[in-house]
Amino acid sequence: MRISDAIATLRPFFSFEFFPPKDDDGSRRLFAAIAALQPLRPAFVSITYGAGGSTRARTVALAKQIQAEIGLTVVAHVTCVGSTRADLRALFDDLARAGYQPFHSPCGILLDEGNRPFSRCIRCIDCDGFPCLVHAKSDAEVIAVRPALQFPNVTLLTKARATQLRTNAAGTAVTEVVVDHDGTPEIYRGGIVVVSCGAANSARLLLASANDQLYEKLKSMLSHLGMHPDHLLPRNLYLKSDMGLSAVGHQAGTCRFGTDPATSVRT
Repeated sequence: MRISDAIATLRPFFSFEFFPPKDDDGSRRLFAAIAALQPLRPAFVSITYGAGGSTRARTVALAKQIQAEIGLTVVAHVTCVGSTRADLRALFDDLARAGYQPFHSPCGILLDEGNRPFSRCIRCIDCDGFPCLVHAKSDAEVIAVRPALQFPNVTLLTKARATQLRTNAAGTAVTEVVVDHDGTPEIYRGGIVVVSCGAANSARLLLASANDQLYEKLKSMLSHLGMHPDHLLPRNLYLKSDMGLSAVGHQAGTCRFGTDPATSVRT
């Protein structure tokens, strides 16, 4: 099944992301986890890719195995880091033979092929997931932040960390942003507040900012999805100081599913 078809027909739908295991024991534990998650009928699962393409072979092999043996729709993450065009062509053909429909995700680069001597991007072999040292990528810093800083009414605050979003009494709108600016607390106000801290930090900021009104609203929304409101785990559980930042990001949407909170599946 194509992912677009699954998303269009399943309501609500779930998806899970797995990292390729490093050994046979990890593979056994991974497939045990997949078996435990199958009752949720995920629309698809994705297999991630190690830094620098370090897990390419395992990613592709695992994707094939899950799709062939379990029947789940699988998305395999593949990047061009450290690969030649021939490598990518061979990988594309391999996935196509396995029944996949590989898609080349476009990369936003500032390449002027009509005037190559003056092109900012020179199509080097080091283009990867990190910022470009010559600012030739169409990323947020190059396309948005740097041009915005040319305006006199735009300020980039450094050595600062947003610690809390404060809302109005009804909990329906953010009115203030509490910031730790180099050790000094400051409060900022504006008509529009944009949270764009990345997956983990955005989740942590929102969880740290949750108030009783927002929490109760979320519980009421669960009932409309056919879930028991008690299945929403206590928000303070995620604010423990010993929880890793990535764990906070992944746990932001944790709910239990089933009719009995004591025995239902947690994801």
